[in-house]
Amino acid sequence: MVMEQGMEQGPSMDPLSRTPRVWEEEKRKDISDAQTEANLREKAGALDLKSSREGTILVAMVTGKLTQRIDELITADPMATAYSNIIKELGNRENIARKAVSELYKRHLKREEHTE
Repeated sequence: MVMEQGMEQGPSMDPLSRTPRVWEEEKRKDISDAQTEANLREKAGALDLKSSREGTILVAMVTGKLTQRIDELITADPMATAYSNIIKELGNRENIARKAVSELYKRHLKREEHTE
């Protein structure tokens, strides 16, 4: 049996649905795109939670509990306690230095007022 020249075959068909495979591929792509978009929308919805009143309360509560737990762990670990004390001391020194700079600036301004 010889096929006539010029006779073209149609698109490849899916044997189960009896529709062109191109249509099936497009349908699968559309479904995949829809699923991807739904997943992205779900993930984007997390922004609403964090910025909502309830989300703000939850973040504050968890932050407080985490801070409390970190303090407990530091207190139980002598090395962590030493590091914490160093950081506190540096912070205290920084505060003292800022106050000293502020006081020196105020004194400088007063001297300038008296010389004018």
